[in-house]
Amino acid sequence: PSVHEVARLKLEYELLTQLRSPHVVPVLGLERLDSRLAIVFSDTGARSLADLTDATQLPLERKLQIAAGIAAAISAFSSKRIETRASSQLGAPGSPGS
Repeated sequence: PSVHEVARLKLEYELLTQLRSPHVVPVLGLERLDSRLAIVFSDTGARSLADLTDATQLPLERKLQIAAGIAAAISAFSSKRIETRASSQLGAPGSPGS
C-alpha cells in the first residue's frame, strides 16, 4: 500500500477506536501481515444484512428495527466525521450527489 493509503487506514482505525455504540462492531486492533495492513474487528457472531434479508421474509417491525440500528450506526460515524458508504450513497450533505 502507498504511504497515503497507510495513513488513511491508521486515521480510520484511530477514529473507529473512539466510537462507542452498540450499533458499531468494536475494533480490536490494527495489524500488519507481510506488507499488508488491516483493521481487525471483533467477531460479534451477528449475521450480515444480506444474509438476513436473503434467508427470510422479515416482518415490518423487524425491518424497522434494522433500519433504526443502521441509522444509529451512521449517526455514530457522523458524530466522529467518518463518512460511510451508506451516507454517501444516500446523498448525505457533502457527499457526491447531494
